[in-house]
Amino acid sequence: MAATARLARIPAGTSVFREGDAGNHYILVLEGSIKVQKATGDGHEIVLYHVEPGQTCALTACSLLSDNRLTASAIAETALTLVRIPKRPFLDALDQSPPLRQFVYRSIDGRVTELISVIETVAFVPTHERLGGFLLTKMSGQNQIHLTHQELANELGTAREVVSRLLKEFEHHGWVKLHRGWIEITNATSLQNIAT
Repeated sequence: MAATARLARIPAGTSVFREGDAGNHYILVLEGSIKVQKATGDGHEIVLYHVEPGQTCALTACSLLSDNRLTASAIAETALTLVRIPKRPFLDALDQSPPLRQFVYRSIDGRVTELISVIETVAFVPTHERLGGFLLTKMSGQNQIHLTHQELANELGTAREVVSRLLKEFEHHGWVKLHRGWIEITNATSLQNIAT
């Protein structure tokens, strides 16, 4: 398997794979981050999960194991360094290596658990609570979040207009200050209160 593995460097913002592509490679991220997302029929997107260094993309593993096409798309959130292992050598190694098999199955199990959590959150947690909690998790040291309203909407599984309206409400309450292309958290305690 190691002889057929290929190192790939992918610039930020570049497609890693598209929905409907054949699953031809097993992917392991060494550096950077991948965002795996699903497009809806009305043109919206929802982020399913992120793949960080040391993690594998469960969707590509499932595609290889089931021989089905990929059911979502992936984009390099940052500059990426990853390993791509072609399908046949990966499947052969999986058959021959219990530790690899255990790693792959645990990765898939973790992602399924994460996806169930995403579904529960989108279905049962009000959007203003999800937004408040998400803003808190994305704060940098200076209480700044450099995401657009559309990117926030994709992460939360809602419409950009909903996020924009809620952010204006948050600003009216003095919890955030809106800037072009970024958001300043001015009252993290209030956001924490609505997020729980």
